[in-house]
Amino acid sequence: MTEAREIREALIKIVGLDKMKLTEILIGEVKTVDEDNRRCSVESSVDTGNITYSEVGFIAENNDGFMRVPAIGSTVLFAKMANGEQYILVYSDLTKVICYIDSTNKFEFSSTGFVWNGGTFGGLIKIDNLKTQWDANVTAIKTAVAAGLAVVDTQLIALGQPGGSAAAFNASATSIVNFNKTTAENTKIKH
Repeated sequence: MTEAREIREALIKIVGLDKMKLTEILIGEVKTVDEDNRRCSVESSVDTGNITYSEVGFIAENNDGFMRVPAIGSTVLFAKMANGEQYILVYSDLTKVICYIDSTNKFEFSSTGFVWNGGTFGGLIKIDNLKTQWDANVTAIKTAVAAGLAVVDTQLIALGQPGGSAAAFNASATSIVNFNKTTAENTKIKH
């Protein structure tokens, strides 16, 4: 058995196509990508010239929860099945990887980052930066309110009225607490 044939046979077994009717394995360049339908077009050079296969599936099972999206211009090794379908076996370059857990859980990895469930809640926070900003805001608010009440107390005393609003605020301001990082941070997801 030749080395090329051994590699071909090994790939067929690794990918799980050994129980399917395989006609041939081809190599080609990805020309277009249709992510929604999990398909792409691949141009393959054969003895008779270039042939474009327009419906090459990203994966053999189109409802599979793990999808690799090939990059345009990348090289792929794909299987041509007896029923006319084609599936990518090996990718040289990807634009993204998507993992579908169920209808509400989708995880997408690409060069631009990681998107969880469509990114509708925005980016992850930087917890230490949030705590620093929150604590600074709490201190600024306490200081501003206390200063404002001190001015009011001065005016009240000048009018012959008892002051004490600033002192009362300062006594109750202890209930305005700084940010508690341990109750807000989910340590299972980190970046």
